[in-house]
Amino acid sequence: MPTQRCALNGIGIRIRDCRERARMTQQDLADRCGVSRAAVAQWESGATHPSTERLVKAGAALNVDAGYLLGGSHSVIPADPALALVGRPIPIIGFDKALHLPKAIAQLPGAPVLIVDSPLGADCFALVVKDKNMALEFDPGDRVIIDPEVRAEPGDFVVAQIQGEHEALLRKFRPRGAYWSGEQECELVLLDPDWPTAQINADSPGTIIGTVVERRRYRDPGQSKSS
Repeated sequence: MPTQRCALNGIGIRIRDCRERARMTQQDLADRCGVSRAAVAQWESGATHPSTERLVKAGAALNVDAGYLLGGSHSVIPADPALALVGRPIPIIGFDKALHLPKAIAQLPGAPVLIVDSPLGADCFALVVKDKNMALEFDPGDRVIIDPEVRAEPGDFVVAQIQGEHEALLRKFRPRGAYWSGEQECELVLLDPDWPTAQINADSPGTIIGTVVERRRYRDPGQSKSS
């Protein structure tokens, strides 16, 4: 059973420690993950990190969930498959980090994660809403899951990058006529009318990073306590 030392080091150390305790060789793990032995050696040395798909396969082979390999609390997959966690981890990152995608899970070791059970792209990620300017749909503390592979449609919520901004923006997507011709012109609308609408066009370059595909809201435990 993996020790706490695993959880205090990088992904590569956790993979190596869990592999050794499972009495597996690097080649054994490589075969289970569909990669070469050299690839596993690079994971364990920290030279590279496994993709989301490979991370999930490695967790299954090592009898730990992938979130544990990323730095979460100790979690061994139960022997009864019916009790096993279904899904895969995606990183919860900051709005500043979202500007540097696609790097996602592979280059964010130790990031907190959410477990998703729906089919999403390899580079999906989650953000924690900070502001009240989207309050008709999102409250501070909500987790929003973003998939860069989903094409935004009118009315969708997106995360976007505007040149000169130091953080990504969560906005409602409103394409302009030129958007569909490939010129990528659109408006990024806030739900609070007191805030200005941003634009992506020739004068204000930017890009749509990804589309919001899920929102999670967690009840504040303090609200359930009687005064």
